[in-house]
Amino acid sequence: PTQPDLRWIIDHQAELPSSPSSWIETWTGDQLPGEVLSYSSASSGNYQQLPCLIVRSVTPTRPPDLEPGAIVRILLPFVRRLVWQDDGHRDRAGTVRTRDGRRLAGRAIRWNADSVTLLTNDGREILEFRELAELNLPDQTPWPLLLRELAGVAPGCAEQLIQFETSSGVVVTTSWQRQRVARPQDRTKAANWMHAVQPGWSLDVLWLAGNEVPVRRFFHPHQLPLSRLRPVSELQQSPLAGNGRPWQLNRNADGQWLRCGEGSFGWGFGVHASNELCFSLPGLATAVEGFVGIDSVAGMGGCIHATVLLRSGDRQQQLFQTPIVVGSQQA
Repeated sequence: PTQPDLRWIIDHQAELPSSPSSWIETWTGDQLPGEVLSYSSASSGNYQQLPCLIVRSVTPTRPPDLEPGAIVRILLPFVRRLVWQDDGHRDRAGTVRTRDGRRLAGRAIRWNADSVTLLTNDGREILEFRELAELNLPDQTPWPLLLRELAGVAPGCAEQLIQFETSSGVVVTTSWQRQRVARPQDRTKAANWMHAVQPGWSLDVLWLAGNEVPVRRFFHPHQLPLSRLRPVSELQQSPLAGNGRPWQLNRNADGQWLRCGEGSFGWGFGVHASNELCFSLPGLATAVEGFVGIDSVAGMGGCIHATVLLRSGDRQQQLFQTPIVVGSQQA
């Protein structure tokens, strides 16, 4: 029989990755903790480079035997969200939150060296980076960027893709061929391993300590974990948990590892019923695969009835529906 693909490696003895206080999130589902220092346009110095953000990151950008660096250049088209100070809320695309508590809806954003020019319904406003708490870029479909990522990290469409998640909150996707493992000291100790990775959105190589990577996720170029996308809409109507409790990415509703039955799951969404998450799919999508179940944290309790629907305009088609599921014995 055909062996199943390797999907994820999870170190359950490691602590859950911490939530960073400031970070940059990409349209391809990656995340880099750090702080935006400046913006660099396409014309810079004696050579041409793509527009990018200059970020001070917690992740080294030099090999471990050299002087450590922490400046990362992130290609601007990939940037979805920038957070300087998190308040626990998810704002809409095109929304800017300032450190003094204002929320501004922008029709367009223009980048300057150390500020942004925001066009609102009331006019134009210039906001320096040090004034910003959060910046959500205008909404767009992520699919062209996901294909651009593939062209960069897996041009042959045969390389296995890997997503690393570190204890400091770094989430990086690259291909098997675009990462290297360095063992500068004792090779028998994972604490001395360093993964050199370069995602499609970075102009710099990132170095990840092997003992700080509790999760490694694996998939093929023709596959896309749904957790790399973000819902285009959501509906939460939980009389027990409160309607304001949001979904959790790659965690259960309590923020712990995803577990159900005898298995652990490396990616997915944790929600309280009743919940509805909607995702935008491209025309090239041919199938949706997954599991649904009650997380092990509920034990023998809990009851759900899950449905997968396909909507196109006013038409709606039911693709899958579970029977009434009670308890967390199986997914």
